[in-house]
Amino acid sequence: MIIHDNLFLKKKEDVIERFGEELLLFDSSTGKLFEVTDVGKTIWVMLNGQHTVAAIKNQLKEEFADIKTIDIDVIDFLTKLHELDLIETSK
Repeated sequence: MIIHDNLFLKKKEDVIERFGEELLLFDSSTGKLFEVTDVGKTIWVMLNGQHTVAAIKNQLKEEFADIKTIDIDVIDFLTKLHELDLIETSK
């Protein structure tokens, strides 16, 4: 899948999330555990099928104005989540 600004994405249902200081994602289908940073947490919360990739980028630019590579970082993170089979397209 090519990640682009008009794409709607959502979390896969078999991924269990645990919020604390760090976000932990557990893929129950593979038994793998993933730790996610603050920026990743914000992205993960928005992966409900209701936001485009562009909307996610815009939200992050507001919250993390000091990070100049948001556009690239979002695409990289979403691509990694897709490669790990933790997200899917919506709509």
